[in-house]
Amino acid sequence: MVNYFCYLINYIIMTRNIDGSGVPQNMHLKLITLRILAVPFLVIIIIHICWYIVLKNKR
Repeated sequence: MVNYFCYLINYIIMTRNIDGSGVPQNMHLKLITLRILAVPFLVIIIIHICWYIVLKNKR
């Protein structure tokens, strides 16, 4: 589920020419945006992995 959301966000960022504030997007700005969004996604993935390990060890 998280992967589909990541793919959707990636598609939206890479196909837009102008962002919400009206700034024209080039490849450099798109990559910066992806790096900024990668941090929360990595935190969510780490939490999911830890939760999986905890639930697996309870059985």
